[in-house]
Amino acid sequence: MRRACRLVRQNSSTQCFTREIPADEPVILARMRALVGKHPRYGYRRIRALLRREGFPVSRKRIYRL
Repeated sequence: MRRACRLVRQNSSTQCFTREIPADEPVILARMRALVGKHPRYGYRRIRALLRREGFPVSRKRIYRL
């Protein structure tokens, strides 16, 4: 892998990272989609407030990313 990275002039440490998906993310995404389908004009801030009322421990940055 080092030779291939050197060929394309890319750092080899960038090729080893794999993102681990948290276990609760599919549940939060499904609930977000349901809320957005019901309230299409709501932004990420209000969707976050609704999710927090339902008991999901989500931050502003996480909702924005999702």
